[in-house]
Amino acid sequence: MTAYLSQHYDLVRPRAAPPLLVGMDAGLHGLSGWIRSGVGKRREQERLVDAVLVRQRALAAMVGERFAREQRTLMAQVRRASRHLPENRRLEGALALLLESARRTLGIIPDRGCVLGAFGLCTGYLVEMPEGDARDLAVAMAGVITAWDGKPCHVMALNDWLANRTVERFRPFYEMVGVDV
Repeated sequence: MTAYLSQHYDLVRPRAAPPLLVGMDAGLHGLSGWIRSGVGKRREQERLVDAVLVRQRALAAMVGERFAREQRTLMAQVRRASRHLPENRRLEGALALLLESARRTLGIIPDRGCVLGAFGLCTGYLVEMPEGDARDLAVAMAGVITAWDGKPCHVMALNDWLANRTVERFRPFYEMVGVDV
């Protein structure tokens, strides 16, 4: 028993901190940390959000049959382009269409965080967002895009009541974008 405890103690004993880097080593270490932090990715994501919001405003100006035609075109484009277009270009049109569909059916005016959250979920990231309409919409948009790609999608809620409430609240949105829930 004593040998086991000492072995365990060795595993969790804190190690001494590595020596601080100085000079050129410190500069290169800082640069590599900056690169690994994803600053370039964040700028790319901000550009995508701007492009999505501009495209969504253009869709908002369309009415009636013109919007329905554009909706069908974008939905078909997302389905066909899943393997041919770069991820950002494919998601730009889909997110813009879904934002405008949510505005028309639910009256939700999305913010930048909602678009970033949906983009992150669609590209395989775990996303932490505050509770509210933006989070629910981000999850719904990511689920719709996954469904359009022909992949199964399961969204889990804390309990049955929350799941049913969200499904019923978003039902007009899902119907408008052609997804069964």
